[in-house]
Amino acid sequence: MTQAIDYQKHVDAAQARSDASQKQHELAAQRGQAPEQRAARQTVVINFFELHLPKKKEQAEAYLQQVDLSQPVCVVNAAGIDTAAAPSRGLLGVGKRPQYLVSEAVPPADAASPVYALRSMPAR
Repeated sequence: MTQAIDYQKHVDAAQARSDASQKQHELAAQRGQAPEQRAARQTVVINFFELHLPKKKEQAEAYLQQVDLSQPVCVVNAAGIDTAAAPSRGLLGVGKRPQYLVSEAVPPADAASPVYALRSMPAR
């Protein structure tokens, strides 16, 4: 006799994880320096390494030292952006240049495909 699996329980658990991750990403992308935002930014960086750079995920902690956690961190479509020489922000282009970390796990299939990248500001 086969055992019935409660699929709804698994679906609900997956939905709860998805909702929590979405809230972390929204919090990390907002301006501000609240402790929960800094923690969300750390989580987003670590999750990006786990999902998009699985061969380098042990380098996530070292990369966190290079990120200014007081500034927003988000995953963006970097298609059309020169990630090696990104334009600077601020008045008349004088300011910090964002740094981009491009995904290795999801490379673009063609020119129209998105390029997943983590955008953050470098620590001084």
